[in-house]
Amino acid sequence: MLVLGVALTHVLFLYFQTVVGIWRYKQILEDKELFMVDSTIFLEYEGSSFLEWQYPDDCDVNNKRSPHAVMWCKSPGYQAVKPLVSDVSTEKEEERHLYISDSFFRLAWYAVMPLLGTSPDSDPQTVRIWIIDPDQADDAEIKNTAMFPSVYFRYLTKCLFISGEVAAIESSFPQTSQGYFTNQGFWEAHVLGDHEYHHFHVISQSVSFHGKSVASSQHVFYRASPEKPHDDEKVSLRLSTGSQMSITWDACTPHRAMLLSDKGTFITKNAFLTYEEIKVDPGDLPMPAEGYYVVFDAVLLENGSIFRIEDALFWRDNEEGILRRNPIKLLGEGVKGLSFRTQCAEDYPLLGVELSTVLAWTDHELYKGGKALDWKTSSNYMSNVLSLPKTTTILTAAFGSHPASLGVLVMYTDSGRLSLLTCYETEGIWKTRTLLSTNVLQGPFDMLFVSAALETLLVWNRDTMLYSFHNDSEWRYLQIMDSSNISQEANGSHIHHVVMDQSQNMLVKMENNMLFFCKFGMNKLFRLPTWNDPGHSVGLYLNQKDQIIMLTMLDGGLSVQKYPLLMEIRSAMRGEVHSCPFISFTHNMNRPVYYIDEEQAVEFWAQIVYHKGKNISVMLSRNKDHVLQITERTHFESVRNLDTTNKTAENSIPAQWFSLLIFYRLVLRNSSKDLTVFYDWKSFGCLLRIHYKDEFRPDIELYDGETFVRSVDANFIVWENFNRIDYYFNATMYQVACLREAQTWKSMLVDEKRPEEAWGPHNYMSCFVDASEKLGNLDQPYEIMNSSSMNYLTFSGERSAIYVFNVKIVDPNYSFCDLRAVFSVQTYGIPELDKLLPLYMLLFQSFITLILLCFSFYRYTSIYRDMLQKKCV
Repeated sequence: MLVLGVALTHVLFLYFQTVVGIWRYKQILEDKELFMVDSTIFLEYEGSSFLEWQYPDDCDVNNKRSPHAVMWCKSPGYQAVKPLVSDVSTEKEEERHLYISDSFFRLAWYAVMPLLGTSPDSDPQTVRIWIIDPDQADDAEIKNTAMFPSVYFRYLTKCLFISGEVAAIESSFPQTSQGYFTNQGFWEAHVLGDHEYHHFHVISQSVSFHGKSVASSQHVFYRASPEKPHDDEKVSLRLSTGSQMSITWDACTPHRAMLLSDKGTFITKNAFLTYEEIKVDPGDLPMPAEGYYVVFDAVLLENGSIFRIEDALFWRDNEEGILRRNPIKLLGEGVKGLSFRTQCAEDYPLLGVELSTVLAWTDHELYKGGKALDWKTSSNYMSNVLSLPKTTTILTAAFGSHPASLGVLVMYTDSGRLSLLTCYETEGIWKTRTLLSTNVLQGPFDMLFVSAALETLLVWNRDTMLYSFHNDSEWRYLQIMDSSNISQEANGSHIHHVVMDQSQNMLVKMENNMLFFCKFGMNKLFRLPTWNDPGHSVGLYLNQKDQIIMLTMLDGGLSVQKYPLLMEIRSAMRGEVHSCPFISFTHNMNRPVYYIDEEQAVEFWAQIVYHKGKNISVMLSRNKDHVLQITERTHFESVRNLDTTNKTAENSIPAQWFSLLIFYRLVLRNSSKDLTVFYDWKSFGCLLRIHYKDEFRPDIELYDGETFVRSVDANFIVWENFNRIDYYFNATMYQVACLREAQTWKSMLVDEKRPEEAWGPHNYMSCFVDASEKLGNLDQPYEIMNSSSMNYLTFSGERSAIYVFNVKIVDPNYSFCDLRAVFSVQTYGIPELDKLLPLYMLLFQSFITLILLCFSFYRYTSIYRDMLQKKCV
């Protein structure tokens, strides 16, 4: 994980004003950043004192006196825009500096899944892809409901295809699927994934058409099933009246989210494209006096939800919707808090271990739970992981920076001192770290661990935030100007919600909807322009595209808007008030997980460009140094008062590391009898037809799903699945230059071991290494093959046959994985003997005998006739 460390040498001056009128802006396609020259920008003003829009001469507005206007800008750069109002005594015009780009990536990919709701769950989904110009798109394409391109976009797509554009889909597995172009003017590709959720990128080739290119983009599709309808007897779940809304979502499937408010509890399965209120059947529980259950916290599991009501935990499954309470399954009293995993841990490689998903705590005990709850069994769902003495109180808990770590903030009641306890689930050993040398903070507290190689933590109460670096060994306050009291700088409002995207852009939302921004690693917060009315109930939600969504509870329902964070940051940091310490920071780490096999290396790089004299560095943090061999290189250059630092890190597996995963799938029995078997086409695939006289060596290729990785050049072995023995190896150990007798199936199949476990990377020994042993019999067949060897398979010439071979890589230095495959061979070309041949031979012999008899009779009669004639003479 790369962490940006920045030392700020300037002072940020912040000012606040009373803003009654609110104005916003958006594009045609809200989920894409396409603020470009001549692109359409919609301006919207909410308030009663609007007069007109003020904008630069380089921009045009269709109706400047309308609170809902459309703007186009002819020149790139920052464009100052603001509304003019009539009552300046109560309202203050808030100016934004919108950054208009002159990028040539002005076109966008359009993708649709036409059979998403009708095809079987297990089948690959078909994706149709074509190219659109957002400013000329129709309603169906803007709303993503078009199934075929319009005439113009069909023409545009064909032109770019002819010019060399190719649509490729890269999913999060990771897998890449190449699209094929159809005569209907679009590409089609097939993607695998969850039947309820598909998330992929469409990758462009940067082909230009009239100076325009297509920008690579993300696309998400859902097949969400609605909640079961509830009757009048169902009861609502609500926060206490006047509470700020709360949102929780699944870290691995963020399109599944739950929103708690004082108007009800709402659930979405498609990132708030649609949502519905969930209610509960009280079952055996008493009906609440308020007519609804007052909820404090909630978490989402795979098969239901857990709610904290008063000081107990309750369960609601997705099928029956009954609210249940069982102290054996869930904590029945004394619960002070409930926490959910904020970072997906499914990719973390722990064999046979399921990391926890939920944390719950009382004053002195911490419990954990998994990703699903089985209410019908008698087993406990939650297990105790920490018990503290009565003099130590748990304030809050959260999942750590490392997927297997937990963190607990505690207070020692005798001294009031705060400490942080951390533990790895896989180890069970708790460590203590002092939060601050002097404790001046008062609760309640919240915590958020940042995904990092070393423990990195955010802690805040209602007014103040602090953060830690390097396994919580360095603590600092987040400040506005020189004050660490954020509430004081937000007109007395308190911290409501903190979210952080994968780029470590942190957004702090106050209860009055003021927004503050910080790039994690900096110690300064600065205010962003007002986006929502201070009186509205607003929550922040981070969707599967890593975009921040504003959820606003209005009288007519929930308003869902994408928040243009990057544009707002640029606008707020433009000018003398704020300045960014660096010009650009780019890197090539675009996946949450990278898989490295033996003899492989992954190279990461990061580049930062900044003004000369700034004290900025790029630091590589690492965890478990012994697992990876990391080679770092740093290059610095300075040109025209601009400094550039490039850091490169090559990651590889040390040579001494080796692990083996063996999967037992096939059984081979010794048998000399003829065997008739059913050929499984689905498992074994198509037959390779080989002439029986040809020498055959299989060429092996390595695939990651459907994606080709490389050709295999390592040593491998083969064995026949149905115990055929009428195939041979053409080379002997002597012919391949073995230095001693090589391993063979005869020598390895001892103690009645199965082929899968008898021979592999765990016990492979090369015959080309002189182990100072006897030569042995080098005239035996050499039964190991590779892509460059002179060793081949030959087949029986007695009859044509089908062979089903298992192939397995035995080179211990090639891969950590147990690499194996199945292929089938059918020989041909052997002359077949006719079953009627003996009859034909008998008939032929009879015919020859008959001819000989006839000839003999004819000869005899001729001689006898001649003798008679001589006697008469």
